[in-house]
Amino acid sequence: MPATCLAQDPPSYTWIKTLEQVPERFEDMYTTGAVTVLQGGEVLQGSKAIGAWWKERELALDSMFSIGTEQAHVPGYEYEVSQLVSRDGTTRKLMVIWNLEGEHPRRELEVVAEVRPLKHFREQLEARRAAWMDHCNAHRVEQLVNDLYAPNALYYNHRPLVRGREEIINTYRYMKNTGYRLKLEPLLVEPVNEHLVFEIGQCSGSYPGKYILVWTREEDGKWYILLDSNI
Repeated sequence: MPATCLAQDPPSYTWIKTLEQVPERFEDMYTTGAVTVLQGGEVLQGSKAIGAWWKERELALDSMFSIGTEQAHVPGYEYEVSQLVSRDGTTRKLMVIWNLEGEHPRRELEVVAEVRPLKHFREQLEARRAAWMDHCNAHRVEQLVNDLYAPNALYYNHRPLVRGREEIINTYRYMKNTGYRLKLEPLLVEPVNEHLVFEIGQCSGSYPGKYILVWTREEDGKWYILLDSNI
């Protein structure tokens, strides 16, 4: 039986329908340079590698639904958090950046992780988010990244994928401008498991667009940013 999907989620519906019914065309659901990030921070790059990974899973999906969507700052892009349930009971959540340009929507970036119960995390994330804003608005770029980003953190913004703290610090040098200020306002915070939380939010200040964060909890019990993106 094919997977079911909410009618108001046509891009994801087409994605799952293609995987199930026309797998030979599944790579067309991704941009050529698309990126998939797995839970541990492992990266798959390119539509061929991503298509092969999904086909190897042999998911036998039971259902799929969209948890929430937000329009990106750049026209022609959309953020989505969705959930897949396999017939074996495995549940996965996905954070997706859809490229809506061209003949049909295509995935430009996705984060995939299995779901397990998670409680008592919101206050911790609020404190970490507040620390992010404090460092940013005080122009402490090195401290911002070293304190709040995982060692294998990723930053995505249409350019080649930025990997690791050192490269992210170099990318964020513009935050040293004395007039630079940002406020982060979460719109959707979706727990995935004891090690992962997805967040879509709204920036205000020097950048007026949306952002996405994937938070990961490290061995010290603190939450760090695994993926940061704003387009």
